[in-house]
Amino acid sequence: MLKFSYDQIVDKIKEEKGLSSEEIEQKVNEKISQLSDLISKEGAAHIIANQLGVKLFENVSAEKDLKIKEIPRGMSGISVVGKVMEVRDVVSFNKNGRSGRVVNFTIGDETGSIRIVAWDEPIINEIEKDMFKANDVVKIKNGYSRDNNGFVEVHLGNGAQIIVNPKGEKIGDVSQTTSKLGRKKIEEVKEGDFVEVYGTVVQLFEPRFFTVCTKCGKKVLEDGTCKEHGKVDVEKRGVINFFFDDGTGNIRVVGFGDVIQGLFSFNQEDMENYSLGLFDKWRSEALGKQLIIEGKVNNNEMFSRLEFVARKIKEASPAELLEEV
Repeated sequence: MLKFSYDQIVDKIKEEKGLSSEEIEQKVNEKISQLSDLISKEGAAHIIANQLGVKLFENVSAEKDLKIKEIPRGMSGISVVGKVMEVRDVVSFNKNGRSGRVVNFTIGDETGSIRIVAWDEPIINEIEKDMFKANDVVKIKNGYSRDNNGFVEVHLGNGAQIIVNPKGEKIGDVSQTTSKLGRKKIEEVKEGDFVEVYGTVVQLFEPRFFTVCTKCGKKVLEDGTCKEHGKVDVEKRGVINFFFDDGTGNIRVVGFGDVIQGLFSFNQEDMENYSLGLFDKWRSEALGKQLIIEGKVNNNEMFSRLEFVARKIKEASPAELLEEV
């Protein structure tokens, strides 16, 4: 898979734009600060190269639309067409005294699916106004790709563009294959992995509920106000823990909000009228269920153990079970 290191990107910028290493380093550090350290040094260098008009992949025409499976890591000037599969809420962040917003959504074509991450405020504003919805076809222009713990993502910064339902563009049946390194056995996972695991629910713990701000999704203070937005509308969200076993080992999985719906029947009304009887029903429904879980492996320092934070939970289909065997 094609991929440029930080030094290779710097050399390319120096060669084409005549900037010194110090000047490029300064631009990269400014970009990292601007994005509140939510991006790697290599990722920031890709953005700088893109903004300066430095094409890291000269053999790829900027006018050529790539299929999702063709998108390599470390490429700028990406153009791709896909069908919108899922749109996440806009997330506000405040880190080290710097604030900003980010939103991600998933698109797919007949070759696979990929996550699109938008950092550009004008684009985020349009997405908030429902510029597209599920099953709309969108064309992404001038994005850049990066590796996120084994998954290829396309990011949208300054100069990126989204065209909704472009004339003449059609997408057929969408493949569910995601751009990633692959599935791992539980005995193989390590801290920082963003992977997929297949196994069985062997133990379920009682859920906990908390109240969040409907604007940013952060937990509200004891007086019901949001630290960032003050007095706001609030809603309950749930978090549940369970043990997951694949025969090679087991791991504690943490699931939040809508992700829980992949585990058992769950809705907002359940949170408002929760009871132990309802938990008994959930436990009966979940135990023994065979699932495919996508997420990130974190280290719980308090208990000195690895935990799997689920991003997506789905029941394994018969075809997938046969393939696993």
